Amino acid sequence: AGRAAATFGATLLATILARFYDDVRDQARRQRAELERLRSEWVAVVSHELRTPLTAIRGSLGLIDAGALDDDPQQRREAIAIAHRNAKSLGRLVDELLDVERITSGELSLHLEEADAVQLAKGAVATFRELAAQREVGLELAAPAQLPLRADAGRLTQVLHNLISNALKFSPAGGTVHVAVTSGAERVRFSVRDGGPGISAEFAPRLFERFTQEDSSTERKTAGSGLGLYVSKAIVEQHGGQIGFENDPGGGCVFSVVLPLSLR
Repeated sequence: AGRAAATFGATLLATILARFYDDVRDQARRQRAELERLRSEWVAVVSHELRTPLTAIRGSLGLIDAGALDDDPQQRREAIAIAHRNAKSLGRLVDELLDVERITSGELSLHLEEADAVQLAKGAVATFRELAAQREVGLELAAPAQLPLRADAGRLTQVLHNLISNALKFSPAGGTVHVAVTSGAERVRFSVRDGGPGISAEFAPRLFERFTQEDSSTERKTAGSGLGLYVSKAIVEQHGGQIGFENDPGGGCVFSVVLPLSLR
C-alpha cells in the first residue's frame, strides 16, 4: 500500500509539474506574441512619423532646387519655413528615441538649478502661441507672479511642451487649452486642460507606456510617436513628482504634474 501511495504521489506531482511548465510555456508564447505585435505596431508608427516630415522637406527643397519658386519670394520663404519646421519635427523624434534609450538603461540624468515655475510655464505657452493661432485654438495661462523651485529647467520645459502640444493636437478649432500653475504644501502643480474627447477607459491603463497610442494606425488623425508621455513620466518621477490625468466631466482631459518645490 505504501509503495502504491508513493507511486501515486509521484505521478500526481509529475502531472502537476507538467501542467505548470505547460502554463509557463503558454504564457511565454503569449508574451512573445504581444511583444512582436507591439514591435510591429511601433515600427509602422515611427516609419510613418519619419516619412511624413521627410516628404515635406524633400518636396519643399525640391521646388527651391528646381527654381520653381525663383519668381515668388513669398512662396520661397514659405517652402523654407516648411522644411525648417519638419526638420525640427524629425529632431524631436530622434531626441525622444534617445531619451527612451537613456531611461531604459537608467542613464537619464537631471541638472538641478534654481528656476521659476511660472516663467517656465510662460515660456512653454509662448512657444505654442503661433501653432494655437494656426489651429484656431485658444491658449490661456493662469499663474501667480512667481513660484521658485529647484528643478532641471530644460527637462521640465520638455514635459510642458509635450503636454501643451498634445492638448492642442486634440482640441477642436474654437476650443481653448488652459494651462495653470498653483502651489501648496511645499509642492507645485502644473495642469493642462484640453477640449478634446478625453481618454477612453480601455486605453487609460496604457497611456504612459512607451510606443502606445489610442489610435496607432497610420491613418490616424493626430500624429505622434507614442513616446512623449512615457518620457515625461520618467522625467517627472526623477524629480520626485507625479504625473497623472483625469477626464473633465465638462469635456476634455486635464493632465497634472506635481513636483516638490525643493529637490536636493
